[in-house]
Amino acid sequence: MTRPRKIDRIEAFRIGVTFLKCGSQDATAKIHRRSVSATHSVLVGLRLVKPRHFPRLADEEVLAMHAKYEAGASLSAVGRLYDRDRRSVAELFTRRGLKVRPMKYQPARDPMTGRLLPAQRWTAQRITALIATMKALVVPPVFRHHWREMTLDQRAAFVRRVRVKLASPFDMPQTSLSPGLEAFEYGSKRAHEIADRENFGLNSKYWKIHLKITSQGVIFRDQLWFWCHKVGYMRGPWTEESGRPSLHHVLWEERNGEIPPGCVIRFADGNRNNFAPKNLKLLTRNDVARENQAAALLRKSRERTALLLTRNHRKEDTHGLIHDLRKRHSRSEASALAA
Repeated sequence: MTRPRKIDRIEAFRIGVTFLKCGSQDATAKIHRRSVSATHSVLVGLRLVKPRHFPRLADEEVLAMHAKYEAGASLSAVGRLYDRDRRSVAELFTRRGLKVRPMKYQPARDPMTGRLLPAQRWTAQRITALIATMKALVVPPVFRHHWREMTLDQRAAFVRRVRVKLASPFDMPQTSLSPGLEAFEYGSKRAHEIADRENFGLNSKYWKIHLKITSQGVIFRDQLWFWCHKVGYMRGPWTEESGRPSLHHVLWEERNGEIPPGCVIRFADGNRNNFAPKNLKLLTRNDVARENQAAALLRKSRERTALLLTRNHRKEDTHGLIHDLRKRHSRSEASALAA
């Protein structure tokens, strides 16, 4: 049974009550399974929000918007600067005869009627062939329609296959985690539950947690700590008071107090998943610079040694080949003289 398209007074009253509780039009629309525009119209009728009026822009402002768009910004990015959505920005450009970049992926259409053709079914063979051509962990444009219909477990399996194929050195280390830590990726159900709890009642623009297809990290004390290959595990948006906290800094400060100025925390065994108290040691930046310099010198010396050994093997192989050729030549001469 389908719902009536028109919103009656009782449902409008329920929408208003939900909006007063959560304070978000997007969340209210999702709860009542209505579009954002329909929800906004109901809230305007109840005088809970003000109607949206887009002021008319002068031609000079539209040209300035189009200049930013031509410089490489997207329609959404330009719209955020002028409090508009991407569709209204595209209409502004089209009405004034300004060029709009075509979509990277054009859906298939019927050449006779121009209607959209039904999307082709993605079989296991097609998905395998698509993964073989991927060079980055993203959702390809041709795969987005099928991606929306996939379950969370199917998306997780797709992400794992792409990670195995790419084998990026910037991925989270696969060593054993310390007790109390739980690894998560995009397909982790618990990670999505924590993100939904933190983002409840907020517009997507003001979400505290954004789970993307490339997200990975650990869950510690019911909080998500995202992996960054340069720093480690980090949490939360950046603030002027605390910056963006790192997990190994937080654990060390809980046991030993504030980190002295000019010092850093390093992992003694090099395992960035081992947060044992004995493995976290305090070093000055001078000590870290000396360690990095010694490691660089050791790496260069090993590379030079390997290069010299390769050259030596090549010389030995060349001398051996010349010696064999001389032997064969002398044998052929001896057999010719004997004949």
